[in-house]
Amino acid sequence: MGVCDNLTRNRPDFVFNIAEGSGVTRGRESQVPAVLESLNIPYSGSDPVALAVTLDKWLTHHILSAGNVAVPSLYMFSTEEDLRHGNRIFQEHGEYIVKPRWEGSSKGVFPDSVVSDCKNLAHKVRRIWRRYRQPALVEEFLPGEEITVGLVGNRVPRVIGMMAIDPVAVNGRKLYSIEHKRNWE
Repeated sequence: MGVCDNLTRNRPDFVFNIAEGSGVTRGRESQVPAVLESLNIPYSGSDPVALAVTLDKWLTHHILSAGNVAVPSLYMFSTEEDLRHGNRIFQEHGEYIVKPRWEGSSKGVFPDSVVSDCKNLAHKVRRIWRRYRQPALVEEFLPGEEITVGLVGNRVPRVIGMMAIDPVAVNGRKLYSIEHKRNWE
């Protein structure tokens, strides 16, 4: 018996959705809300489109850029051929952060994910390919404070709180990595 069968037989009044979905695809976080919408079951959280787009950092970047939001420079590396052209990005900026295209919660961001030369760039990009089996994004590194903002509402969302992230410096650089999230205390 699958999820749809269970939800049809034991129909809930409302679902507090914190599901991640299954698999390693970029749309996995949209699976549960898509099923709930198809069964006309109300739920909390973002809709399937918002979840699918925001998990894919490449799409999010281009949507924001098209809306005239200032975004850092971003490059996608999918093949060894892409790495052959890595030198040209360092002519634009000195440091970049390497991360997976469609992971959330800082997954794939490590204390050594910031690179400033082609050799390290290639090493970190290949690490993403090996571990996550997806394209690596190489984004202009923006040092500074990171802030998480909680929102509630759909049509006119309102801010319900903000939290500044202050990770411990590693090698003189503060970087909010998956290790920082795991060591939350």
